[in-house]
Amino acid sequence: MDIRNITEEVKLTIANLMDGNENVLHPDWITTGIMGNHQDIEGEDADFAIVGCRAFVRNEVRKQINKIKSIDDSDAPEQLVMPGCNHLQKYYACERDDERCAVRVDMMTDDELQQKAAEYRAMGRACFDHADEIERYLAERQNGKLAL
Repeated sequence: MDIRNITEEVKLTIANLMDGNENVLHPDWITTGIMGNHQDIEGEDADFAIVGCRAFVRNEVRKQINKIKSIDDSDAPEQLVMPGCNHLQKYYACERDDERCAVRVDMMTDDELQQKAAEYRAMGRACFDHADEIERYLAERQNGKLAL
């Protein structure tokens, strides 16, 4: 199987779980489900192949769940915005039980939601700071005061 196909299967699995309103998307559970779809691994090195494949699938699941936090990422699973909102997402990536999961917004605790709001505020401040630096660089370049 092509690596791109594995990535697509991971994306599709996560999208289907989100469409089914699954409360929490646990990376290990998703990985186990995907591995269960591919049990035709035989031969002397089957155990080696299974361990390597499981690690690869688990990493792809982790990457896709982490992308949920960025609704502007076109490579991320499609993210639904809550009705009546412009930005409030249906799922957010957060830490639960020492792993990064995707949690349906109505199943998140108040603390998790506060933490997510703080994360977005910090991202916003960083973006404004970045824009300020670009404009300062542009002004210095135009005035011949460039010091890199």
